[in-house]
Amino acid sequence: MSITVISKKDVKDKIISSLEEIALLSEPLPSIARQPDGSFITTKNPASLIKSLEFQDSGFLQFLLESINKTETIGPGSSKLLSKYCLSLLETKLTNYDNHLEKALNELYSKVKPITEKRITENYLSTAGSFIAFEAIKLAGYECKIHIEQSPSFETTIERMEGFNFRLKPDENFLNTGIWKKENVRCFIVDGIIESVSEIDSLLHDIHDKNESLIIFARGFKSEPLSTMHVNHLRGTLSVMPVRVQYDMKTVNVLNDLALVLGGDVISSLKGELISTVKRKDLAVAKSIICKGNTVTIKSNPNKNNVATHLRSLLRKKDNIIYEDMKNFYDERIRSLSSGRIVVRLGTSAISELNVKINDIDTSIRNINSLLKFGEVTPFKTKNPLLIHLFSLTEKSISTLTAVSLLRYGVGLTKVINSIGAGIIED
Repeated sequence: MSITVISKKDVKDKIISSLEEIALLSEPLPSIARQPDGSFITTKNPASLIKSLEFQDSGFLQFLLESINKTETIGPGSSKLLSKYCLSLLETKLTNYDNHLEKALNELYSKVKPITEKRITENYLSTAGSFIAFEAIKLAGYECKIHIEQSPSFETTIERMEGFNFRLKPDENFLNTGIWKKENVRCFIVDGIIESVSEIDSLLHDIHDKNESLIIFARGFKSEPLSTMHVNHLRGTLSVMPVRVQYDMKTVNVLNDLALVLGGDVISSLKGELISTVKRKDLAVAKSIICKGNTVTIKSNPNKNNVATHLRSLLRKKDNIIYEDMKNFYDERIRSLSSGRIVVRLGTSAISELNVKINDIDTSIRNINSLLKFGEVTPFKTKNPLLIHLFSLTEKSISTLTAVSLLRYGVGLTKVINSIGAGIIED
């Protein structure tokens, strides 16, 4: 085992060199990366560089990564500004950072200006991605969430979707005109396969007698119950829609998500429940359900607190996952559980001709929302050294939240770098 002593200066020089590389990576001209198939793509990802660095102080590395990631999600290009701001502060002989920071923040807050739509259009929409983001924000208003996905279509579309939307495939034999649209629908959720018509015979008769509509979500349907429902559907004596929810990675939790938004329960043999014992009055009722193509849209009145808690749990789980495929599964569940949402479908023309990326739109949405909520700050004359160095990096106005984040994280990084002493690495 060998022991290597690293001096404070060596550590500081290494960190400064890393910050310079991060600042370079974050420049407007992106770096180039090769995909596994040999083709090239453009990328700007300073966090990937940080993860590859090795310091004897892992706490600092984590702080650096969090600082870069958090500022970049607040405003596009702020990872570059943070890196350059920290480098600028390291060249000074400042002391008593905290005192300067408190005064800088107070002075900054006094200069905040509210933002207008005209101002955003003229000063903050410099890319195709930012234009798409702003249109989505205007359509969303204050009550809708915005989801972005890649589309195989040529054109980019922005659509407002009401209700909870699940990517499930209804039985097309029950879609006479390509759509099944009903109100006050009884919802039967089964974690299993409906083997025989006798299991649901009593339920189907009650639905018929009450002249109601029924949708059945199940892992599968044997031919006998399926053909019985289809014959009665064609006769017009039964309003029913069977939806098969396959058991795979994408849909393993869909039944529970359906039960959550419907305020109902999943019938499962694992709980000792029998399909044949379920009564019509036991089923949850949706205000309306639309089945079309590969989508089931549900309008209901779920417990909003329960849905919100579940969404927060999914977001936390997603943040702890490193595999992109698994993150996509969580994204799909989060979209399905978001009622009243804006869906941006990024077309092939925007991707190939305008080089728009989903991350670009996402970052622009965060930045514009920050401007709308917290306003902007235009560089002004000041004697505060922290503000002087900040304004020397940008001639344009920036969002208040971005400016505050740069001040806080810039000072924090500088203090940590200046405080790192000798380190020991054991091999």
